[in-house]
Amino acid sequence: MGSGEENGRTLLATAAWENGAWRLSVWEPHDLSEPIQTITAEGSVVERVSTVGDFNFDGDTDFGYAVFLGAHNNVRYTFWLWDEEQGQFVESPECSALCNPQFDVATETVSSYIHRDAGAFTKEFYHWQDGALAAVRQIDVGGQMVETGDGPQLAPALPEATGPVTQTLVVTDWVNGEPQEVYRRVFETGSDAVFEEAERWYDLNYHGE
Repeated sequence: MGSGEENGRTLLATAAWENGAWRLSVWEPHDLSEPIQTITAEGSVVERVSTVGDFNFDGDTDFGYAVFLGAHNNVRYTFWLWDEEQGQFVESPECSALCNPQFDVATETVSSYIHRDAGAFTKEFYHWQDGALAAVRQIDVGGQMVETGDGPQLAPALPEATGPVTQTLVVTDWVNGEPQEVYRRVFETGSDAVFEEAERWYDLNYHGE
């Protein structure tokens, strides 16, 4: 169950298992006589993990339900956005494709975060353009690597390795709709330097100055 308010409109989202399928209902909390809309979800739903907010920054309240709780705290949702013309919630495949999504209303920025292992992760930023999510920046911190005679190998797989263990930070920006690598640096592990540098790039106005 989830609830939230955006621009004065408060919504309540609930999930119930009925007749072999998950039925998702959205309610006005002050009037629980009948839901605004009921949706039959395809696939699984994590009953008590939901989210409500303005996910496309149009001033209307939207909702989502978790459908996958993975390793390393990776969570995926299915999202439904309010469509004023249709007068109902419509599933958003673009939002639903994001892992650990965050929606910053103040900057109108959408981000996703995929945590892999040994401090490795990929964080991506998007803006809404003409009703679609457009990639803005990707920050990738690679896994811990060690040089061997056969080239770089994942360090966790080589506990006997004696060479320096490194991680590579790569930043890609989208310029005129095309991805361009704008930063690459190899860091030796043992400090937080790679993560501190990666966090600087979370500011979309930062360009390595």
